[in-house]
Amino acid sequence: MRVGLLGPEGTFTHETGAMAAERLGWRSPEFVTFPTGAEAVAAAARGDVDVAVVAVATSLGGEIAAESQAAAQSGLHLLDTIQRPCHYQLAAPLGATLEGVCLVRSNPKALADCAAALTRLLPGVPHAQTPSTAAAARAVAEEGRPDTAAVCTAIAAERYGLAVLAENIEDDAANWTRWLVLGRP
Repeated sequence: MRVGLLGPEGTFTHETGAMAAERLGWRSPEFVTFPTGAEAVAAAARGDVDVAVVAVATSLGGEIAAESQAAAQSGLHLLDTIQRPCHYQLAAPLGATLEGVCLVRSNPKALADCAAALTRLLPGVPHAQTPSTAAAARAVAEEGRPDTAAVCTAIAAERYGLAVLAENIEDDAANWTRWLVLGRP
């Protein structure tokens, strides 16, 4: 089973894809990552992957317009809906400290979901946007600079060898995202 989703590996969508595989009984799923959820949906509609897992709504941000529209217009069938909490971590290269962080990378949704915590933890520190939380973690790991951190998943921090400087930094402890699992008719 080829599963299309927002990448790289280590995103909340990747975690949710693994949950979907378990729930739906897929054996040995192969995760195929895309730059956006909408591109994963388009790949499933073309038959390039068997299914797509795409985030369509969040508790703090509401509907995710591009992904919701792509899902609605895809002609794909709804196989499952998964809504779950999303807990963000602030992670940086080993040896980094909160006091030394001068830049935070993440996707716009994650930065918005953690805005108050980031202001409290890192007042005045600028943010740089990335396509996903895992892309932020990978970039921070590749740069290796102790003055740059990522807002990411715990799995992404682990996957890319980063140290967690602060856990569960989302502004709303009940923060959730809803994903659709879509497949061809």
